[in-house]
Amino acid sequence: MNKVVSLDNVVVEYRRATTKSRSIKQATVELLKGKRKYQTFRALDGVSFEIKSGEILAIVGRNGSGKSTLINALIGQGGLISGSITSDGRDLSKLSPQDLARLISIVPQEPVFPIFMNVTDFLRIAFLPQ
Repeated sequence: MNKVVSLDNVVVEYRRATTKSRSIKQATVELLKGKRKYQTFRALDGVSFEIKSGEILAIVGRNGSGKSTLINALIGQGGLISGSITSDGRDLSKLSPQDLARLISIVPQEPVFPIFMNVTDFLRIAFLPQ
């Protein structure tokens, strides 16, 4: 079985506000004046695994355990600090969105449809020529 996707020592960090604002207005003012304080935290630390051709991976875990962060890192939408995510030796962050879509399929818990499309239009995308 060929190796399809490999994560090697992946580390993802995010920043979150350390102060709580009483309102959206107060948070906006703090942000614009540069007075909002942030703390960096590691959402994933040293994650490594391989997904081989024909395998199905289910990501399960408690709230806040890094499931969404892991998926976002796989599709190039995360705060990847170090490590690598590759497919047959190719860095996934360097793939075009079309090539990445051919490689990885994700079924989210709560699907999000673009607001400018109805369900029928969204499903027609599956039949567009590659």
